[in-house]
Amino acid sequence: MDTCGLGLVAMDSLESRTLLSGGGMGDAVAMARGRGPGGPDGAGLHLPVKVRRPVSDAVRAALDAVKAAQVEVREVRAELRETIKADTRALREAIKAVDVSAEREALKAAKQAARETIKADLEAVKAAREAGDADALAAAKEKLKADLASARESVKEAAEAIKAKVEADPALAAARAKLEADSKPLADALAELKDAKEALIAAIKAERGGSEAGRRK
Repeated sequence: MDTCGLGLVAMDSLESRTLLSGGGMGDAVAMARGRGPGGPDGAGLHLPVKVRRPVSDAVRAALDAVKAAQVEVREVRAELRETIKADTRALREAIKAVDVSAEREALKAAKQAARETIKADLEAVKAAREAGDADALAAAKEKLKADLASARESVKEAAEAIKAKVEADPALAAARAKLEADSKPLADALAELKDAKEALIAAIKAERGGSEAGRRK
């Protein structure tokens, strides 16, 4: 098994996740594109319980509340789509404007050092195995394990240094704050929809519980 390759793939994946999480766009962009909670359009109705027929007044009222909340989500999303799109574009431009060339060079150096160290460790493991030296093999494996952990930490720290510099930029912070403020009505509408769905589920369960209790009497 190519332990070196697996370790470096893991470090590359870690780097990508760390850098992507530093953008600060959050859920607002996803919600604006219809990828938020509640299905593809952000306002789908997926219930973990079945609605019994005939529908009671309490369940009907809860259903109507969900439908009203769905309409509100769609209307707010349509109203804010272009604004959030512009805010997202501005945020991306702010991210690009931050000079992280030195930090990227440090990240590149950390990854290169990791590759060289792990390659040497693997060669030591191979040599010990071929020599039939159990003690040397065990020591070489322990060193490889320790160096892999150290390399992952070094790459993580270098990647987080890029993220920290990006997030500390005042222009980026302002762009992110504007996106969050402009998307708040949509976030609020989605929160109301979530509450309405939970109330509907509670009404259905309460009705089901009452029916079952009645049948047991």
